[in-house]
Amino acid sequence: MVLMVAALLFGGCSFDLDYNRYAIVYGIANYSGSDLNYTDDDAVDMKALLIAQGYSIVNSEMHAVTKNNMITDFKAAKAQAGKDDLFLFFFSGHGGQDSSGQFSEPPPGDDADEFIVLSDGDFGANYLIYDNELGDLIASIPALKKIVIIDACHSGGLIGNSREVDATPPDYTGTTDSSLGEAISLWANFSGAAYDISPYDALVISAAGEGEFSMEPAPSSPPPPIENGFFTYFLLETPQYGDNNGDGYVTVTEAYYYARANLLSLFSGSSQVYAPHVSGGPVDFVLFEAQ
Repeated sequence: MVLMVAALLFGGCSFDLDYNRYAIVYGIANYSGSDLNYTDDDAVDMKALLIAQGYSIVNSEMHAVTKNNMITDFKAAKAQAGKDDLFLFFFSGHGGQDSSGQFSEPPPGDDADEFIVLSDGDFGANYLIYDNELGDLIASIPALKKIVIIDACHSGGLIGNSREVDATPPDYTGTTDSSLGEAISLWANFSGAAYDISPYDALVISAAGEGEFSMEPAPSSPPPPIENGFFTYFLLETPQYGDNNGDGYVTVTEAYYYARANLLSLFSGSSQVYAPHVSGGPVDFVLFEAQ
């Protein structure tokens, strides 16, 4: 029944892209004592794809970002993106959880506070953006079409939806994906009561669940065949392969489905399996034009 509802919502869609599209793109690899390998490459490649797709880049950073830098970038985006436009925020880097209860969330908010880690920091206050802080920044953008994509550990916890849960069991073997219908059902039946990033404000794709780690290849010589975070690698492929209904566009739903299916296939039978998560309501936005 859920799949039939999803098909009715999206199967016959036609899209008019007669609006401006703006993006902020961050990919942070250099951290104090805990560097990453390909998160800056994620941002470089995503920025190139977005420019090719007609997005205007408000700002992109692959090195140093502080909380103040981020606030400034969102103020710039707020001044540019009108209500009829589309705004996208992409982040690839470290993510974490704080169980101290620094930010209290009303039910059905989760118990832990998730955050993304900005650059060159020691996890100090000026280098962390908590879930509710990111939600407030996203809500400040007047554009009615907003997309958030986060390739970081624990990133599913940034989704403000009571039905967003870690859907991949620890003993997952790669033989079934019983969570797919429940994930798609978010589009037809959702609650915006949790604090985080409300589905009323933005559609969110996270690389991993609230309690999951997002992975990237280990560096090697010669370089590995994938030189991105695994989730971002498949996301970057969606203009070529993600247009499920052949209408010439890749929506948030289609991009999520493609990245999820390929990640689960790649990690089939592995103890490191993780899966993207999605939020939203009965409205889908075009992410890319199909190529």
